[in-house]
Amino acid sequence: MKKGFVFWAALASSLALASCDSATSPSRPLNRAQLKAAGPHIIVSITRPGAGSMSFRIGIENNGQTDISLKFTDSQFFDIEVLDAGGNTAWIWSHNKYFAESVWNLELGPGESYFRDTDWDLTGNDGKTLSPGSYRCRVWITSSPRDAALVYETSLTI
Repeated sequence: MKKGFVFWAALASSLALASCDSATSPSRPLNRAQLKAAGPHIIVSITRPGAGSMSFRIGIENNGQTDISLKFTDSQFFDIEVLDAGGNTAWIWSHNKYFAESVWNLELGPGESYFRDTDWDLTGNDGKTLSPGSYRCRVWITSSPRDAALVYETSLTI
């Protein structure tokens, strides 16, 4: 009986020592930068090709070492919301748009990315051109469930 106990105690001690201070040890959690660098993240590029328009390039890049799969419940991939100085929605890209109801998955291997482009004529949801000034812009990927890492916020000057 004593030999069995000693064997199991020695095995447990060996396993505990082998797992200490490893890069994947649960006692050493990843920080936010490591988590962001290790998985999918949103990429947004906003340009002004002309005085009365803005162009958006929105995508996801997989910086991880494993494949990722994002589920979508309709054909919409992203949304864009522009807020005025008071925090009110001045424009949202999906306003008055219809999306095909279909479940689809976006599969990205390590280092792969996926992008879509859209243009905006600087017209608000009310049909009027937005007044010059500073606005907040929020862009997110519409995967389900929503991923907080796939949201981008910035300021816009119109």
